[in-house]
Amino acid sequence: MSHAQRPIRERILNTRLVREQTPMRGRELIAYLTLTALIAIPAVFGLWQQNVYVRSRFEIEALRKEKLALQERFGCLRTEKATLEDLTRIGNEARRIGLVPREEAKSPAFVANPPLRAPQPTGAAPAAVRILPPPKGAPAAPAGMTPPL
Repeated sequence: MSHAQRPIRERILNTRLVREQTPMRGRELIAYLTLTALIAIPAVFGLWQQNVYVRSRFEIEALRKEKLALQERFGCLRTEKATLEDLTRIGNEARRIGLVPREEAKSPAFVANPPLRAPQPTGAAPAAVRILPPPKGAPAAPAGMTPPL
């Protein structure tokens, strides 16, 4: 049988088309990947550290700005508190809205502090508190009201 007479299936040898893998190619690939990993891992770690550093610096700067804003706010609030606690301002506001006391309630009862004396021996009674009468010409307290102690 000549070449032209044989069927086509017998003329094609598929076994020769499969190429065998050489063991050296596999080792070269493993060595290449290992070398690449040894270079890439420190580079990626360094970039990650740089990213963390930059992010931390931004956070520190944001906190510094927030601290300055809070300190300024604190100063404003202290000033406002001092203004609101000013007794002359409170008196003026009370007069403006009609919260002034009546004439009969303007004469307060004064409580005098006893003079400081040397310590008394034990068993002695403490000094009595004296209540001074209201000034002359001032009206007395209304009925049912007692002067404060």
